[in-house]
Amino acid sequence: MDLWLLDRVFQPVADRLPERFSALSIGMNLQLGALFFSAACLLLLLIFFKMELITALIIIAIWCFGLFFYIGICRVHQMVKIGTPNPFRFMLLGIRPISIALSTYDLWRSLTIPFPLCFPLFLNGLGSVVFVLGLYFISCQLNPPKKRTSYKISLKKKVNASLGT
Repeated sequence: MDLWLLDRVFQPVADRLPERFSALSIGMNLQLGALFFSAACLLLLLIFFKMELITALIIIAIWCFGLFFYIGICRVHQMVKIGTPNPFRFMLLGIRPISIALSTYDLWRSLTIPFPLCFPLFLNGLGSVVFVLGLYFISCQLNPPKKRTSYKISLKKKVNASLGT
């Protein structure tokens, strides 16, 4: 299922991205966005819901693991070269399916919890979904940019073809 999602859903989207955006850069930005969503959830829970110290420390430690994962991906993303196999495709093979299951659980939990806690946990669930999207875009194959022809050249060829020259 994981490779099917990667090859049939995310790779075609990555292939249709404009040249100035690569799937890797979009995936890295999604990872950063997931960290911001998780930080917003954490701050809302700490400030408005007066969490216990142990619970807050556990949640902060989990957020730090996400931050370390992002820093690690940033440090090794130079390994991805255009036209060569993407090493993240196989390096992240184990984390992608697990992340789908955990993000589904986070969304379900955020939608079934009572009112005061539903907004911070919805931010956390949204951050989980954004994290999974980022993982899949990071794992997409980078293709070389397509060679573009100038509009004037293609128009000139069409005029010559219509004149029969």
